[in-house]
Amino acid sequence: MIHFYFDESIHERGGFIVGAYVCGPDADPVVARALRACGMEPGVDEFKSSARMTGHPEQVALRSELQRLLRGYRLGVLVVPSTARASLGEEALRGLAQIARLNSLTAAGLVAWFDEGTFVSINQALKLSAELKINEYCELRAEQDSRIVKGIQLADLVAHTCGTMLLETLGLVTKQVKAGHESGYDPEMELELGFELWAGLRYQFFHAGPVTGQEEPYEGTLMNVGLHGLHIAETCSGQLRSAAEKRFGQCYLGCIH
Repeated sequence: MIHFYFDESIHERGGFIVGAYVCGPDADPVVARALRACGMEPGVDEFKSSARMTGHPEQVALRSELQRLLRGYRLGVLVVPSTARASLGEEALRGLAQIARLNSLTAAGLVAWFDEGTFVSINQALKLSAELKINEYCELRAEQDSRIVKGIQLADLVAHTCGTMLLETLGLVTKQVKAGHESGYDPEMELELGFELWAGLRYQFFHAGPVTGQEEPYEGTLMNVGLHGLHIAETCSGQLRSAAEKRFGQCYLGCIH
């Protein structure tokens, strides 16, 4: 069984919502172990990207653990204008259908878990799933509690991370961070926040294979994420669509050091 976990991150100042699909094996046992390793209780405590990290070392440690766990999953991204919040559920399902179809997953046996608030109701989710024929190949589990369905915590982290990356692409975030000891760079070297966040996720995005016509020595290292890993709502403005395509449309997998 292949599991899809979905959560969203709303960024009013950028005028967008980013949704994240985390796809792979059942995440419940591995996230539960990560929670326990950080001194937290599964089913009671959880990771929330919106939670304050300062003064909460257990949340910082859990974030690092979840980032490590993401190496075993594939990722997709949804972009919706924040003014179209009411359409999030439908767009989330359209994105799921697109990603599942283009990555040849519709015959694999899927179950999709969506965080609370993605849809107006469970009935709305089931109705949309039937209209889009997703119910023919995917078991839909809408309006789930992320404390219980722990894989949603992975999607929370990815959605927040990708939202910050898109804010930077739009010129709304200019933060610099230290490279750190596991970056491959001088630990004291300052990097753009968006670069640092992208470096931690870049191998996990769904993609269609290498972009054609690349020049040496980069041939075969720039991947075309395109529709295989990115769904942009038709209601997005030209500026937002352009920024989303620039940020997520392709992904470089070659050496960055």
